[in-house]
Amino acid sequence: MHAEKHLRGLPRGPLYWHIDRFASRPAAEAARERNGTVVEILGQVRLFTIAGKSWQASSGEHVGNVGPLKLPVAKAFMATYMEGNFQPGMQSTVHRHPGTEAWLVLSGAQCLETTHGKQIGRPGAPPVIVPPGEPMLLTGIGKEEGHWLVLILLDASMPRGFPADNWTPKHTCEHAEPSMQSGEPVPRSVSGRE
Repeated sequence: MHAEKHLRGLPRGPLYWHIDRFASRPAAEAARERNGTVVEILGQVRLFTIAGKSWQASSGEHVGNVGPLKLPVAKAFMATYMEGNFQPGMQSTVHRHPGTEAWLVLSGAQCLETTHGKQIGRPGAPPVIVPPGEPMLLTGIGKEEGHWLVLILLDASMPRGFPADNWTPKHTCEHAEPSMQSGEPVPRSVSGRE
């Protein structure tokens, strides 16, 4: 799954990624507002919306919020949504984004290493959020395949991501377990049930 949405008229103040589930695509489309995107993922219809913390969909089942999300300095913004699937031990390339990247882990677990340490993502735990420009290495951990929803909230004039050749990770996630606590404070967020 891959979807992109150019965002317009974002509210001032902290922004959140709102995730709602619907019985059908027409029901989700009826509830979609200006900065909302309807996706079909893992056999379910979801509405993803970038809005202030108190925003609520007019219908559907609220799954959770991810945030607050730090916006990059830009004239125009784009939300890119993806589904991630990693086997234990699988790693991303060392990369960065010109915007905030956030994950909501649905099953399995992940470990994200950045210059500030590592964050562990797992169901029911606070979402993992990385600010714009931060180099990162993502690793699937635990014993089962991981599934997660991904948001990259970026400068619409920039490419989605690029290699972070000027940073060498310490590979602190290679022996991480899903039950471990992150080495850094987890960003303040609200996580719902899945």
